[in-house]
Order: sequence, then structure tokens, then C-alpha cells
Amino acid sequence: MIVVRTAMKTSDRILRHREHDRPRLGWARHESQQRSGGRPQQAYADLHEIKQIAAAEGFPEPSDDIVLKARQVLDWMREKQPFGYVIDPFDDGGITIQALHAEIYVCVILSPTEPHQCYVDTDSDSRVSTFADLQGLCGPLLEAALTDLRQCLS
Repeated sequence: MIVVRTAMKTSDRILRHREHDRPRLGWARHESQQRSGGRPQQAYADLHEIKQIAAAEGFPEPSDDIVLKARQVLDWMREKQPFGYVIDPFDDGGITIQALHAEIYVCVILSPTEPHQCYVDTDSDSRVSTFADLQGLCGPLLEAALTDLRQCLS
């Protein structure tokens, strides 16, 4: 059982891990899962409409720069592991890219005001890192997480 938690302030971004808990970033999980339906191409459609989704959910509108960065990260992630990623707006005008599987939770936060973040949470391990640029973000931590995701799906 996965318990999701709402974190509406950027100060709440610290991963608070308890057994089978996952940090909740963005808006209601069930809504974004229904929207994505686990279809890999749906993430691109959601990213294309992210400004409208953010406005409808009461989040600041992500800038064109953040949308472009999210597209670059999503392309990189999909190249490493095709998956039905979930795209959500974040409370500071940022964007989250998430992958949720029974054994692993991966979340990337692209922020216009703070360093980008990568959360990886499994039943046995939790890792959080911050990155000043996309090159650092799309590096060993995220690549290892996507490899773990691929192994979970096998």
C-alpha cells in the first residue's frame, strides 16, 4: 500500500520516508494517474497542456524555460526507460516528472526558483539529490533509478 502525502509549500520538499510512504508532489495522485492512464505518450500531451493544467489546479504557470527543460528531461528519461510518466505542475511554477511502480517511486522536480531535485524511494532505500543544471540531474542517480524501474518491470 502506498500512502501519498500533499506537500504544498517548497519548504515541505524534504523527503520524509516511513515504510511504504511516498512524498506527494504536485496535485492529487489519482487525478494525474487517470489523466496519464499509464500511456507513455500521454506525458507529452500533459506537458503540452501544463500551463492550463497548472491554472486549473491553482498553481503558478510554469515558464516556457521550465517547460522546455521538462521536455528535455522527459526525452532523456524516455530514452533510458519508456514508461507512463506522470507530469504535474508544482507549487513554485515548476514541473514534476514522476514514475510510480509498486517497488519504486522516482520523482524529478524542475524548479524556477530552487535547484532541481531528484527523489528515488524504494522499500529499502530513499535518496534525494539537488542539481543546479540538467546535466547533473540527468546523471548517475536518475539513470540508476530508471535502471531499477526497468528491472521492476521485467
